[in-house]
Amino acid sequence: MSRSRVRVDEQPWGTLVDLCAPEVRNALDRQAVTDLTAVFGRPGNGAIVLTGRGPVFCAGGDVSAMSAASSGGDLAKLFAEAGEAFADLAEAIVGGPRPVVAAIQGAAVGGGISLALACDVRVAGRSARLVPGWGRWGLPPDGGASALLASAVGPAAAASFLIRGEELTTASTLAPLLFDEVVDDDLVVKTAISIAEQIAANPGAAAAKAVTAGLRLPLLRAQRGTELAALRAAAEDPAVVAALSRGIGGKT
Repeated sequence: MSRSRVRVDEQPWGTLVDLCAPEVRNALDRQAVTDLTAVFGRPGNGAIVLTGRGPVFCAGGDVSAMSAASSGGDLAKLFAEAGEAFADLAEAIVGGPRPVVAAIQGAAVGGGISLALACDVRVAGRSARLVPGWGRWGLPPDGGASALLASAVGPAAAASFLIRGEELTTASTLAPLLFDEVVDDDLVVKTAISIAEQIAANPGAAAAKAVTAGLRLPLLRAQRGTELAALRAAAEDPAVVAALSRGIGGKT
């Protein structure tokens, strides 16, 4: 039985959620997505802090599973199931009852971008960067990435970033729109927890979360079908199938 890739610890200020599989760069398998969706969707006190253990915040989807599915002829089934599940996760973070603070160190790759941008507050270490890794496989953005980026930086800048496939760092001109605070890497988690403590002490924080979620959820839900349709098309693309079967390029 494989070890869980998600660790959940209850704290006086709320809940610490730790992506704890640095050996796979915190890539998300099916169980991790299920576990995360459950945590973000349920009520509780205070705030949630989301961290990634090791030098990479989250490498996105589990390419080893995609490679196996591609070689076995099950890619369409995998994309359909995983795409729906990951879309559910993004909605659980954005629309969940508690504010979520992301503590981002190192790369957020592909689906890791979705995970980070779905959070309400983002604290970045100076090593943090957003890497649109889908393109190396010929895959479309998923997990609500197109909507979340458009909400953060505007539709035109989001389209440029995703189409060009260039990473965004904390030195980017878009960084102030993507990261609420930028600190030294060794202060990222401490700063995120400090913000969570402030949120827990604010009686109106949960109400503000409920109201402001409505600013992002409509676009997120509108783009859901578009992203899932693009995933279905990718599963039928011989170039995508061949690339994933070879398992080259890294994690999404």
